[in-house]
Amino acid sequence: MPCLPAIRAVYQNLNCLSSSGQMHDAPKVAWLLDQRHERQGKPALTKGKNPVASLYRMYEYLVVGYTAGLRSEMEYFFNQSTWSVKAIPDPEDTDPARYAILAVLTHYLAKVFNRLIERGLPRGCPAIIAGAEAEAELRAREVVIELQPSWAKAVRRLDEPITIPNSSGETPEDRFRSAEFLAMNIIVTEPHVAFV
Repeated sequence: MPCLPAIRAVYQNLNCLSSSGQMHDAPKVAWLLDQRHERQGKPALTKGKNPVASLYRMYEYLVVGYTAGLRSEMEYFFNQSTWSVKAIPDPEDTDPARYAILAVLTHYLAKVFNRLIERGLPRGCPAIIAGAEAEAELRAREVVIELQPSWAKAVRRLDEPITIPNSSGETPEDRFRSAEFLAMNIIVTEPHVAFV
């Protein structure tokens, strides 16, 4: 395609092209924070039906403070039973803040999914479980625990802190901050991500 190099150049300038050449359309943290009120309740800008695109949508929802969108996207990911959290490809994002947020989000995916799995609701189970036979079939399934991808554990902590304001637009109080994000030098309220 003759226009592909031009598209790649535009995406590189917008910082929407990873070092591996993967294109995504997720904006930077600063832009999302500036557009926070306008983006509330709106679909994420990132398109695509794959694990990385879904992770970028979660990133967008987290930064703009759209909890319902974040939970819905996590539920969507959970229902894609072939998408293992551990197997999420490394987005190799060139923006350190965005990359750090993506890495921490994989921790929350594994945590939330394992909570459901340990309660007997494995990934890929039907939406409606009717009858003793269906329940017995679910209990007989092998329990497969989700893990963070190895790339997420290797993402560097940010040199300078970034703050994602709470729903009131203020810096989250210490007692409400996410320890996982704080370890990456990101100040944000502990996300409310349990969807069941």
